[in-house]
Amino acid sequence: MKKILALVMAIVMMMAIAVPAFAAIDQDTTKETDGSQKGTATVATTYDTDDITYSIEIPATINIAWNTAKDAVAANNAGYKVTSSLATGDKLSITVAKDNDGKMYLQSDTAKTGDFLTFDIEGDLAAKEFVGYNNAEAGPSLKAYVTDWTGVPMDAYFGTITYTVVYTAA
Repeated sequence: MKKILALVMAIVMMMAIAVPAFAAIDQDTTKETDGSQKGTATVATTYDTDDITYSIEIPATINIAWNTAKDAVAANNAGYKVTSSLATGDKLSITVAKDNDGKMYLQSDTAKTGDFLTFDIEGDLAAKEFVGYNNAEAGPSLKAYVTDWTGVPMDAYFGTITYTVVYTAA
């Protein structure tokens, strides 16, 4: 009985060694002339809708020193940057606009009836579209500057720029 059990165990062990010979072979496997085999594997990316993200970096404050000429204002002081991971066909559209026709009032002038300065934005304000993957890609170069400093007392004046971001899914 021990001899039969030993023989059965030996056969089972030999069969276990041969299991890799039954492994699945890729359909694209070819036999080369030197006797080797070559196969291919598909590499695919996957994503979840939670992986679709974007962020827009805009300046919190654009400081313009009193009586600074347009040419002396820092270049791209009103620009923005986009970081995004968007799916195929998705897009971000960003527009920039000066609010209140670019008028800047004293912070205490909540009624906006007193003295004001006017600022303008130099650069392409039309909608810019971003697709796919962007790593802190800069939008168009934008420069905010005061158009005329004359006729108002020196003080701190405030205006706003609106950056509008529209995400469109495919």
